[in-house]
Amino acid sequence: MSKEIAAQVAAQLTQAWAIRSGVKKPDPSKPIEEQVLTIYNRLLVAVQQLDR
Repeated sequence: MSKEIAAQVAAQLTQAWAIRSGVKKPDPSKPIEEQVLTIYNRLLVAVQQLDR
């Protein structure tokens, strides 16, 4: 799987996470933007590992 495809899959999973989470912030001590980037990066690593 290409890096671009992995990034797209991770972005879609991040979007699903954000929709499921709604407006509440899972971790009120961090800005929502930081939380979204953290989730995206975790999902990207997971997607890339699935392709191995």
